Amino acid sequence: MQMLRFAAPFALSLSLLACGPSAPPPTEKTSPAPATQTKAPPKAETKPAPTGRLPIKELNNSNVVAELTKFGQEHPETVVILHTNMGDIKLKLYQDTPLHRANFVRLAKVGYLDGSVFYRVVKDFVVQGSSSDTPRPRIGGYTIPAEMKPQHRHVRGALSMSRSYDYNPDKRSASSDFFILHKDALGLNGDHTVFGEVIGGMDVVDKMALVPTSQEWPLKDLVIVRAEAVK
Repeated sequence: MQMLRFAAPFALSLSLLACGPSAPPPTEKTSPAPATQTKAPPKAETKPAPTGRLPIKELNNSNVVAELTKFGQEHPETVVILHTNMGDIKLKLYQDTPLHRANFVRLAKVGYLDGSVFYRVVKDFVVQGSSSDTPRPRIGGYTIPAEMKPQHRHVRGALSMSRSYDYNPDKRSASSDFFILHKDALGLNGDHTVFGEVIGGMDVVDKMALVPTSQEWPLKDLVIVRAEAVK
């Protein structure tokens, strides 16, 4: 799998030393829709899903809260397993970040994460996904309202959501770009929503963090073969 290198934009408002070893904070791979929209969004559509997956309704910033709230009520899973080519990573999702939990379960159930890769690796900081150069289900253009909780901190094994630092005063999360902390990065507290943690397979994250990189892009493909919401 040959993929274009992503250069994460620098966030001037956040101290790089607080985030990690001379690395910018986790931003999403592509800029999200603005937190507020200046014109009516297109009508959401339902797209065919891959075999065995849920139908997909495209989301936007006008319907995201209602749709994720509804989805979360219908799909109460709090554990997602990322089956990767390096091994399995088992994630616990927090119930007190309901929109982020529902969104991540939705990404897993519609197959959006399948075949994607961890495209950014910074040893002693983060492994970040998910990017893909193959067609994926259309989930819509949206961001997620921040759900930061003081009890959920950016410590080793934390699962957090990337976000844009441009035109995003409410610190809304990206729709699909996430990261797992390889080491503590408490400087990210208050700037990104932590919505889960690794409860199995942290050794896999450690192996990923040791993969050689070029400008933070891993020289070996780190593939999420399949994402599975289990309970």
